[in-house]
Amino acid sequence: QPPQQAFPTGATLGTSTIPTKLTWSATDEGGSIASYQLQRSTNGGSFTNVSLASATSTTKTLQLSPGSTYQFRVRATDSAGNSSDWATGPAFLIDAQQENSGAIVQTGSWTQQALTSAYGGGVEYAKAKGSAAQFTFTGHDVAWVTTKAPDRGKATVSVDGVVVKTVDLYASTAQFRKVVFSQSNLDPTVSHTIAVQVLGTKNSASSDTRVDIDAFVVLR
Repeated sequence: QPPQQAFPTGATLGTSTIPTKLTWSATDEGGSIASYQLQRSTNGGSFTNVSLASATSTTKTLQLSPGSTYQFRVRATDSAGNSSDWATGPAFLIDAQQENSGAIVQTGSWTQQALTSAYGGGVEYAKAKGSAAQFTFTGHDVAWVTTKAPDRGKATVSVDGVVVKTVDLYASTAQFRKVVFSQSNLDPTVSHTIAVQVLGTKNSASSDTRVDIDAFVVLR
């Protein structure tokens, strides 16, 4: 099967790159898979090899650049030395929208803060119950990037108007540029909306209810 891509929840963005997880598989009638070969094309260029953790790895997480188009292909070799044809996935674009993007609509009370450890160097945050940030996009995967820290609170995440998850942003030490929510397998031919709503509540160990918007990232 060709490589499929998604944003791994719990991953950390680089200062200018976005972690993207690739997964693939193969079957061999009457035998076993001895190895895989993964290759990448960037912005329509030639395919080049991507190193794997082991010969039979079926996942790889790469830090990819927003604004670039990628395409991956994989082939398998069985224990008898027979190799499959290349299985090529569709090309996809990575898009990142900073917290101050005009595509993000905010309601309630939000504050802009320069933060060198954040993705792009800043965040917007809110503490009051009901404050919300909404991002409308087209694509098949979306993720919310934020900060976890000792003074962070809780928020709900909705996709297309349905609450999918309540996220607790408390952490005993600060964690910047974290993917705390991701949604895959959306219909890329229609518009979708992801919304983060501040609950005004917190973990008992947290000292505040603050919720950050660092970025929203999309695969399309």
